[in-house]
Amino acid sequence: MKKPDVKRIVDGETVEFVDGTCCGFDIILLCTGYKYSFPFLHESCGITNEENYISPLYKHLIHLERPTMCFIGIPFEVCAFQMFDLQARYFCRYLDGSMKLPSTEEMRKHTEDEIKWRVEKGYSKRRFHKMGPYQEAYYNDLSTQATITPIAPVIVKLREKSGKRLASDFLNFRNDRYTIIDDEHFVMEKMY
Repeated sequence: MKKPDVKRIVDGETVEFVDGTCCGFDIILLCTGYKYSFPFLHESCGITNEENYISPLYKHLIHLERPTMCFIGIPFEVCAFQMFDLQARYFCRYLDGSMKLPSTEEMRKHTEDEIKWRVEKGYSKRRFHKMGPYQEAYYNDLSTQATITPIAPVIVKLREKSGKRLASDFLNFRNDRYTIIDDEHFVMEKMY
């Protein structure tokens, strides 16, 4: 059962919530989400965080005004470590001169167009960096622009399958074993 913020725990058995309701508990699972924070950056860097939307970033990655500043790992609902690697390889191609970025104006236009597209899809500012069903297009866009090896589609399929298994069989999904056959296919074996 989802509840509002906890006001206090009474006698180790009852929780009082900020809305005034109370209930007993066996387990408390606090789901805070992830909030971006960069306290080590001076405000002169020009990075803003408004409702967990980090800007101004080109492709959720490179500072529009200071393109040698990069933020690996901002997008969520992704194949995390594979995306971190892809983003790092993309950025390195720019840094070593193998790839040119568009002009600041073109990067800004691209970012504005993506914001409009995400608003049309119903994304709130807080969800702007969510990739979910669009993650493969994001990976392919980065790899095409940088002429680097993309993330194999099988990895995205594995993430989708394991996410569905988590939702449908929370107690046993961790026992599943996956074998990758090729860049497109895998097989899953339940080990229970």
